[in-house]
Amino acid sequence: PYTRNTLDLNAVPVIKRLSHLPIIVDPSHGIGMWEGVSAMALAGIALLAGMWAALERLGFRLPPLQPLFPLAHGPLMVCVFLGALISLERAVALGVVSGYVAPLAAGLGALALIVGLPNPVGPLLITIASVGLLWNFTLIIRKHAALFTVTMALGAVAWLAGNCMWLAGTPIPEMFFWWAGFL
Repeated sequence: PYTRNTLDLNAVPVIKRLSHLPIIVDPSHGIGMWEGVSAMALAGIALLAGMWAALERLGFRLPPLQPLFPLAHGPLMVCVFLGALISLERAVALGVVSGYVAPLAAGLGALALIVGLPNPVGPLLITIASVGLLWNFTLIIRKHAALFTVTMALGAVAWLAGNCMWLAGTPIPEMFFWWAGFL
């Protein structure tokens, strides 16, 4: 079977047990391009932070990363984890380095939310990510106009609309349906 652009982390401990040689893993094999490694790492951090925030919201007593951290659960999961991964997937499909602006901006937005930088730093970076994703879809549709690419681009429009509302100060419960349209 075709296994290019896959990274089987389960094999690392097995190989380590069978060999005395050091094991080196190249994370770019997971997506096939080195440009996406930092965006992929930031999306992973956002996933872990989003789960941490969810557990805090559920009442688990975890060390707080910052006072308002549990409120970042929705943005971390929808905008950063899913937004960064979808943006990263489109950047790889587009095949140009500039396509990586969107997932990197989403990842930096995650870091801003995690450390508790004041508004509007996190929402602004995530809104920039949604503009970048919409631009990537514009380029993709020029190359391959099809119903599915237009549908995904409309989802990116919904993400941008929700992010603009969030950036303008609209409470998340009042604009979340735009994010749902993105998913």
